[in-house]
Amino acid sequence: MHILLINEYSKPLKLSENNVTNDPINIIYQFYVDKNRTRHKELQHSLIFNVKNENVQNIYLINEREYSPQELGVNSPKIKQINVGKRLTFKETFDTIETHNIKGYNVIINADIYVDNTIANIRKTDISETKSCIALLRYDVNMRKKTAMLFQYPTTMRLKGLRGDSQDTWIFHSNYNVQSTQRYIFDFPFGKAGCDNKLIYLLKIIGYNLYNTPQSIKTFHLHNSSVRNYNGSDRISPPYYSLFPDCAKIDNTVAPYNFSVNDTLREYLENKIGSDSNFIVPRPQCGPENIVGIHGSDPAFVQCLNSNNKNIIHTLKNNAGIKISNSQSCMKYSQMFLDAFDNSDILCIWEPSLQNQGTIDITNKYKNKTQIWSIVFDIFHFIFSNPWTLALRGKRILIISPFEDTFKQQFPIREHIYGIDLFPDCTFVTIKPPQTQADQPSEEFDIELDRFYKKLDTIKDQYDIALVSAGGYGNLICGHIYKQNKSAIYVGGVLQMYFGVYGERWVRERKDVLDLFMNSHWKRPSSSERPKNHTKVEGSCYW
Repeated sequence: MHILLINEYSKPLKLSENNVTNDPINIIYQFYVDKNRTRHKELQHSLIFNVKNENVQNIYLINEREYSPQELGVNSPKIKQINVGKRLTFKETFDTIETHNIKGYNVIINADIYVDNTIANIRKTDISETKSCIALLRYDVNMRKKTAMLFQYPTTMRLKGLRGDSQDTWIFHSNYNVQSTQRYIFDFPFGKAGCDNKLIYLLKIIGYNLYNTPQSIKTFHLHNSSVRNYNGSDRISPPYYSLFPDCAKIDNTVAPYNFSVNDTLREYLENKIGSDSNFIVPRPQCGPENIVGIHGSDPAFVQCLNSNNKNIIHTLKNNAGIKISNSQSCMKYSQMFLDAFDNSDILCIWEPSLQNQGTIDITNKYKNKTQIWSIVFDIFHFIFSNPWTLALRGKRILIISPFEDTFKQQFPIREHIYGIDLFPDCTFVTIKPPQTQADQPSEEFDIELDRFYKKLDTIKDQYDIALVSAGGYGNLICGHIYKQNKSAIYVGGVLQMYFGVYGERWVRERKDVLDLFMNSHWKRPSSSERPKNHTKVEGSCYW
């Protein structure tokens, strides 16, 4: 399975005396008695430091059992123990905040974390009035040297400097506790590898603003002992979100791969539509289409392809539906493929882990054009963040998808899929592209395409913008539409998820999204919309 990792560099927190409230600051976590005496002392010292902090009004310990003052290492009226009888999950934390009516600034931490006086700065923020979470990188405390340093990547890793993949403190105001209807996706425990990256990923997709500002609000990690009670191989499943601190040096190899691409595409579309200009938004695919697309006009490549790379020819047909059986077809495909990119002023790219040589070459060839991450088409990530599809308001939308029949059933109920209408005031026209994947019979790709273009041209006056999901034909179809002074966006296979039509890819790779949004209005494509032996196509990914 591909591991999706989103990277974001935090914006600084705005601290203002005008924001100051008297709401209490509450520390919330699960205490436990470690079997190792040295480690247990570290947990006790962390609690003692928090008890002594005059800026902290309450400490809620959501425990597996009630502990004595001797076990806690301190006795204080600040401490309120809540016995839940099990290992703490983030869901249980959000539930407890509601059921025990815990009001104010809630500082959720791990058991070996303590805060200093900078915790008072949260009263100078606006998080009591905005849906925000402050997820903080820690300072590692060295008791022997009496130093505290911000946590950094080890020298053996490619990334250097302050870590974006580690947070031990999460702060939000009780006014913006996670809604009860959304909490079940947070039912995983503290302390399990990847839990911090999963937590902020989920918070992001349900609309929280995220901040990591460890110089404004400092948290300290007391773990000098060698005791580790977790196994790095036992991880929370991806996707993961990395939130680099606002004071980190930006690494341009990871910086482009964040959710701001939704704003970039929405603003681009608003400008194009506002100026009544047609546009094309192509993207490379993740298969051999890119290699053939960018190199297929090179006779040396064509000769090599025909003699040594039969597997590429097979994969093109099986996964992308493109039948290329001679050098003329290969060169023709390449020309049509590149036309789409040549005519664009913006294109989508893939993160490095999904790039093959073809995608790398396309990215480099068009480096002077605006490039945005293809994750922008995973519209379910932006439901609570002004999704880019809203820029299409009132337009006549052409949907090009093999799931035409199922989509028609979904159009009238589309506002029930995600709880919002992704296409307000829009009307729809549909057409099926050639569906020639797997063992479905097919003629040469250009013959299939010419046959499709004749149908497409008959409806050219019935739409304004096309959203395309057509396998290896996608960029070519977008190029054809653009030359007719229409607009086209190559969304790809994920287009079906816009209308609550899901397949095995999203069951495997986006379980959180399905858990969050799926309801009785969702469905799979109909059996009539499956090509012959569809299970051969990336594990039945679309069906």
